[in-house]
Amino acid sequence: MADKNTLSTHFENEEKTDDIFDEDVDDDRINSKEWEKIQSGLLEGGYREGLTSGKESKLQKGFNEGFSDGAKTLYKLAKQRGEISARLSCQYQNDQGISSEDEKELQKQLNHITQLEKDLINASKSRNINEMKMLKSQKIF
Repeated sequence: MADKNTLSTHFENEEKTDDIFDEDVDDDRINSKEWEKIQSGLLEGGYREGLTSGKESKLQKGFNEGFSDGAKTLYKLAKQRGEISARLSCQYQNDQGISSEDEKELQKQLNHITQLEKDLINASKSRNINEMKMLKSQKIF
């Protein structure tokens, strides 16, 4: 059987180390635990902020490139569509009429532009990057 004084001393020492209001407890041990907790929180917070910042940066860069590329492509298509419409309009306003051969050619060009626009939209919706690059590299006329 254990000595009564030994058990008493053991429980007194245990109580002293667990009591946070005890002035005799080793402050270094408490400070060390607090520091570890603070350091862990800062590390996790920094990691989360860095991850978020990196994602936002990549998304913004991708958006900027896609927007610029899309605007250039649509500008080319709109310009072609406008030129065809202007030619047709001028022909009819001057009462010169238009030959059926010229009208067929202009209609063929309009159909080509319309189909190219539809293909680009479908490729964009499916996020097929290779198909979009191939479509954009096609010569309009």
